[in-house]
Amino acid sequence: MKGRRLFVLLVAVMAITGLVIAGCAPEEAAPPPSGEDEGQAPEEEEEEAPAAPSDETFEWRMQMPFPTSFVMYQVGDVFTDFVKDMSGGRLVITNNAGGAIVDGLKEMRAVHEGVLDCTLTGSHYHTSEIGMTGDLFNLYPAGTAPQEFAVWYYEGGGEALHQEMYDRKSLNVKSDLGMFTSAELFGWFAEPVTSM
Repeated sequence: MKGRRLFVLLVAVMAITGLVIAGCAPEEAAPPPSGEDEGQAPEEEEEEAPAAPSDETFEWRMQMPFPTSFVMYQVGDVFTDFVKDMSGGRLVITNNAGGAIVDGLKEMRAVHEGVLDCTLTGSHYHTSEIGMTGDLFNLYPAGTAPQEFAVWYYEGGGEALHQEMYDRKSLNVKSDLGMFTSAELFGWFAEPVTSM
C-alpha cells in the first residue's frame, strides 16, 4: 500500500512537472497571414523551423515545510531532478528543508514576497491567511481518491477555486497541484468510540 501511494505521488509529480516545463518552452512563431482569395490555388510556403531554446538558465530556490528525512521532502528532490532533466538543465531548482531559508510553514508567504521562487506545500498550512477553505484541497476527511480529486480539480472547476483562495487575499502566488495524498481517515479503533 505504501509503495502504491508513492507511485501515485511520483506519477502526479511527473505530470505537474511536465506542465511546468511546457510553460518554459519557447513560443512557436505565428503563421503569416495568407491573404489569398478563395478560388486561387494556395502557394507553397516553406515552413520555418521553431525557434531554438535559449541558452539562458534559471536557478530557483525552493523550500518545503519538511525535514530532509521525511518522504515528502524526498519527493521534492525527485521533482527538482525531473525539472532539471526535462528543461535540459535550463531550470535548476534547489530544494531546501523546512527552516533553511524562512521559518517552517511560512513558505507560501515567502513565495508571495519573492524570497522563494516556489514551494511544494499544503494549503492547510495557510489557513491563517486564506481561511479554512484551504483544507478543501488536502487533508479532507473521507474525501475522494487521488484520481477522483484530479478530475474534479482539472475538469470540475477546482483549479479556479484553488487560485481564487489566494487571489481574494491579494497574494502573489500561482497555485497548482504538486502531489497527491489520500483522503484523511477519521480513525480506526479496536472498540467503538461512544464518548470522550
